[in-house]
Amino acid sequence: MKIRTKLLLFVLSSTLAIFASIIYLNYSTSRKTLVNEIERNAESMVDKYRLLLDSKLEDTTDVAVLEGKTIETLGGSLNFDKVKDLIKSYLSHYPEVYGSTISFLQGENDFGHTLFDAAKQFNSIEPEKAAHAMTTGKQGFVSLWNAMIGKQSWIVYGPLSTTGWSLGIVYPEDELLEDLRALHHKIVIIACSGIVLIFLIIFLISSHITRPIGDLVVAVKRVAGGDFFTEIKMPRSKDEIGMLAKAFSGMKNSLGSMMTQIREEKEMFAAAFTNMTDGLVILDANCNVLQFNRSAEKLLMLPAKGSMREHLSRNFEGELPFGNGEACTNERSTFKLSKKQVGDANVLHLECVVSPIVDDNGAVKEHVLNIRDITDQEVEERSKGDFLSLISHKFFTPLTVLQGKLMLLKDAGPLQEKQEKIVNSMADQTGKLNDLIGSLVSFVSLEGSKFDTKKDDLDLRSELNEVVVECKSWFTDKKPDIIVKVADELKKFSFNKNYFKLIIRRLVDNGIKFNMNTPPVILVDCATEGEYASFSVTDNGIGIPSEFHDKIFEKFYQIEKYYTGNVEGVGLGLAYVKTLVDTFKGKIDVRSEAGKGTTFKILLPNS
Repeated sequence: MKIRTKLLLFVLSSTLAIFASIIYLNYSTSRKTLVNEIERNAESMVDKYRLLLDSKLEDTTDVAVLEGKTIETLGGSLNFDKVKDLIKSYLSHYPEVYGSTISFLQGENDFGHTLFDAAKQFNSIEPEKAAHAMTTGKQGFVSLWNAMIGKQSWIVYGPLSTTGWSLGIVYPEDELLEDLRALHHKIVIIACSGIVLIFLIIFLISSHITRPIGDLVVAVKRVAGGDFFTEIKMPRSKDEIGMLAKAFSGMKNSLGSMMTQIREEKEMFAAAFTNMTDGLVILDANCNVLQFNRSAEKLLMLPAKGSMREHLSRNFEGELPFGNGEACTNERSTFKLSKKQVGDANVLHLECVVSPIVDDNGAVKEHVLNIRDITDQEVEERSKGDFLSLISHKFFTPLTVLQGKLMLLKDAGPLQEKQEKIVNSMADQTGKLNDLIGSLVSFVSLEGSKFDTKKDDLDLRSELNEVVVECKSWFTDKKPDIIVKVADELKKFSFNKNYFKLIIRRLVDNGIKFNMNTPPVILVDCATEGEYASFSVTDNGIGIPSEFHDKIFEKFYQIEKYYTGNVEGVGLGLAYVKTLVDTFKGKIDVRSEAGKGTTFKILLPNS
């Protein structure tokens, strides 16, 4: 129901209620007025007839006047017979005026029959009440049904002082109410006219009030349909509706600006999504393709037939993070793919990252698959590996000869002090060069071959003590303090022995090399964390700035300050460690601040 209709109904019902109350009060007042009028007329008419009849009892000749009309001139004393004549004469002058009927009673007798007889004849108790009152000399009035004329009437009665008789006058009610009914008629007409007038006024006022609301509703529907630039007719009034229209206009303008901005950002995102170098694919929870860009189309040969997992399994080689019949992973996962070589076509290497998109309840809605072409990187890495392998092997032969000659010089006999110092220095440097070439060969071998996944039951205390002795022998000049702590529940650990010692050795080696304190303090702490074995290597060295935390695991990366040759190594140690940890599905993390030391924490599956 519209506001205008509600307002009209409310005002109309209120008006009707008010007029009904007025009419009811008027009716009650009219009834009271009727009683007062009858009482007033009763006293007046009784007084008139008293005057008339009392004047006939005098001995002098008088003229009886009733309501301005001469009745009869009588002289002498008024006796019973003359009263009869007076009544006949009066009735002859007013034969049809019911309000002038007169009855004289003495005791219970009248000239024909008594009022008691009339009450019995018409089966009415009101005449009997009036008769009793008149015979006792009372004055008053009572309503009764006049069967003789068939109308509701009022009888007014009162005593005559000179004769002891009572005078009763009967009035038809319609004669008494004639003026009152005319007044009621006028009131009804005025009330109806007032209702119509009020209805018209309220209709005009409500139309004026609700017109801005109607305009606002139209504007709201347009805004709901996406039209944020439609003009709103602003009302001139400054009431609540005007304030509402102004507020809505401000909201509409804000939404329009916001939608324009969102549209522009969407267009920019669409352009970036379409033209970016990396491939992007949007997948649903079941790995079905929803959307992809141009790069993904070229790299993955989209559109796919069936689900993405089926398409990748059919056209690429690599270990997918989901198998056939399985849902997409709910965790961020990285994997590599190689396009199956067909004929002379070059092999394509891809690095893929699939990330879930969750809703507010944590349920996976979609997945984003990012694809990057790493073919050139793979070729470069392979070339680096081939070069390192070649250089390492080419260096080994002359280096071995050089070390052998130095050993001969040492064993040839006594040397001068200066000669001995030179030979020892050459031996130390060739030893370091041999270790460096050995590291290169090990790293190249590790990258180019499959890892030995065989596991050994390790006694951690024994294995770690061997690493401590070995590392101390490398840094006799620094005299490092290496502390080992092993939790009781982790005395036994299952892992590849060579790889485990290599990981710990590299971390301890870094903690000593990049340490300016005397002595360097290294803490190796072993414990358990759920399904993992935790190995933390903490030093009191120079620390690593936070901006380098992700880069230190890259191959050949060294923080610039120490890329001078003063610190041995070429930046392969941490890359070597991370490769091993990732291979065995472990995790590695670094916590460090410049000048406050470094902690490397490794989690390895404890199965």
